[in-house]
Amino acid sequence: MDVAGYSRLGRLAGWALAFLYFAHAALITQLARTDRALPLREELRGWHYLIGAAILVAALLRLWAWTRERPAPPAGLPASAFLWGRALALATLLLLIAAPVLGLIYGWADDLPLRLGPIDLPQL
Repeated sequence: MDVAGYSRLGRLAGWALAFLYFAHAALITQLARTDRALPLREELRGWHYLIGAAILVAALLRLWAWTRERPAPPAGLPASAFLWGRALALATLLLLIAAPVLGLIYGWADDLPLRLGPIDLPQL
């Protein structure tokens, strides 16, 4: 364990989640502004799925580290407030895990061409 009971993996996965989510938000903004008829839109959609998959992996790693970490509440913070913060963190991680899975299901259901960057995924 490193800083205040948080593992190195947990901290790295947490920072990776923050950076990936920022990149994903920027990409979604560009994707929404791209004309639907342009081939660039499908290229951006492939990168959207790739970053979403990376967010899924980072969130799973963070959840795995989260289950093994036992940080103590900071001085002056009631234990109940600390546990509430941990519950909110768990809810956020579970949402970050569910979103890419639901997006993939949506893409398959809408018969969209699914690619992770340059890699084509099979249709179901």
